[in-house]
Amino acid sequence: MVPIKASSHTHSGYSHDSSVNLNKSNWMSGLSDNLTMNELSIPGTHDSMAYGNHTDFTLTQSMDLETQLKSGIRFIDLSVKNNGELNLGIHKDMVYLGYSLNDVIKTISEFLNRHQEEVVLVKISEYGDKTGNFASEVQRTLEKSGYSQYIFDGSSTSNPTLGEARGQIIILSDYSGKRWKTIPYSQNARIQDSNYLSTNWDLYSKWEKVKKHLTDTNNSHSKSTRYINYLNGHGGVLPYFVASGHSSSGTGDSRLLTGLTEPGFKSYYPDFPRVSRFGIFSSIAFEGTNVLTLNYIVEKDVRFTGIVVSDFPGAGLIEEIIDLNYKTNSSSNNTSGSGNNSGSSSSTTNKDGWGFTFMNS
Repeated sequence: MVPIKASSHTHSGYSHDSSVNLNKSNWMSGLSDNLTMNELSIPGTHDSMAYGNHTDFTLTQSMDLETQLKSGIRFIDLSVKNNGELNLGIHKDMVYLGYSLNDVIKTISEFLNRHQEEVVLVKISEYGDKTGNFASEVQRTLEKSGYSQYIFDGSSTSNPTLGEARGQIIILSDYSGKRWKTIPYSQNARIQDSNYLSTNWDLYSKWEKVKKHLTDTNNSHSKSTRYINYLNGHGGVLPYFVASGHSSSGTGDSRLLTGLTEPGFKSYYPDFPRVSRFGIFSSIAFEGTNVLTLNYIVEKDVRFTGIVVSDFPGAGLIEEIIDLNYKTNSSSNNTSGSGNNSGSSSSTTNKDGWGFTFMNS
């Protein structure tokens, strides 16, 4: 089958713009110090530094790191290559992204210096040939960065409270060796990170894995477990397609059609939208995991997601995940909502899967 375009499509779950016009710099400030990190619903980005002047095969983000943090992102995903002598470069597969681990720690630390109620989790994975001294190079880099005071000491607990961790970076170490101050990434964690799609038509299978993890997390979460759900995909598909279902990367570009129609294929891809209706006939379009996830959270009244990691998150997806924390948790001295809402947006999604974004002044 060869997919063709449907009509243009804008949804607040997906954005390929350099900003989503959302200020959630202080969204953790209204939450109780007694909450543990595992009890929070947290928006995150996958391959967080893969933005800028790269091809669509490499790009996974359109916002730079500072803008991601301002927009409310609190989980940062890094693939790091050890080039020796405190030269730890950030990669997307074989592509060097032009930043070092020190650059990332500096940006996050400066953000936390301005927003001391916040906590940022940073997952560090080792990329490339395993040198055997990666852990020690990470430690040396963090110690010599000039920002080591911002690194949370995870040697005594893998699930700190907000009160213990505010103003700090929690390093989740996805590598072997001695872990200085870090928390092992997969320790006490349930993770959905299936991400290889051979063709566009594998998108529904990916969505089913995401949906199952959303359901399981909402129904059975416990304080002792860290839940992480990755919405991204790669392989024979482009990252923006997995996130949006679009034929090209633009925020409001057209959806792709699957090539299937109703009523003949009515039972296929039940969560994908039906479009271009003519009488009893309609086309089945692809839908991105960002869009499907936001719709699911709203329509199923989800109360908890854990960490949701995505490519090209839109304002609606970020804000909806953040707001879950205020449906169930708030501090005794601040119940005014999810932090700083200056320039924020709110979203709603109708039964046909169309998302609308409203800008607040």
